[in-house]
Amino acid sequence: MGVDARTLENTSGGDRHVQMKIIVKSFFLILIAAGLFTGCGEKKATQPVPGQAKSAQKVPDQEAWNSTAIASKLGHTTVKVKYGHMSRYSALDLMKFNKGVRVFIYDKKGKLSSTIQSERGWLNEKTNLVKAYGHVVAHSDSGITLYTNHLTYNRKKDKLFTDAFVKLVTESDTLYGTGFESDQNLNHWVIRKPSGVSSRPFNINVERHFRAKQSKLDSNREKSGAKNK
Repeated sequence: MGVDARTLENTSGGDRHVQMKIIVKSFFLILIAAGLFTGCGEKKATQPVPGQAKSAQKVPDQEAWNSTAIASKLGHTTVKVKYGHMSRYSALDLMKFNKGVRVFIYDKKGKLSSTIQSERGWLNEKTNLVKAYGHVVAHSDSGITLYTNHLTYNRKKDKLFTDAFVKLVTESDTLYGTGFESDQNLNHWVIRKPSGVSSRPFNINVERHFRAKQSKLDSNREKSGAKNK
């Protein structure tokens, strides 16, 4: 059986056509692959470095000295904090204070109801909590004074509380105990675990006893925290 010459030519031309298709497809596949690799490279470059966000939260984005921070609720001032130094962490809605802190708490009518003095503290705008640490002294307009090592004020509930050792001085008595809760005026209060009552006036020996006992409690708390770590 003979083979026509034209058939040979058509067959050869078909092979060349197929080869061209393969080359074109291969070229496009190379371009697509290159684009994918380029895209992956760009995504990798925009990914945050592990731990970078946490590190940024540890660095304050604002600092101030010898000034006053004001917190309000529904347009009314609820708390003023006078401080020696302030560090603000906007990502955490947190302001930290040190070098001497004085907190002024106001009632719904704008009247000053109590003050808190401490070595340091912080204000969390998200949780509505104000905390004072280190030789805390809270005093109300009714004449009651509270001594403790740390105290929290909940702006939302208008409550003062602590789980630390406390000494409460009224016009007639001095009371001791652990754990305390009160309204912001120190008018309605409770000592969770009372440990003593004295009708004698406050003196320097009582203060020394208070500080020594609080230091011992703090030391035990730190040791317990270290063991847990």
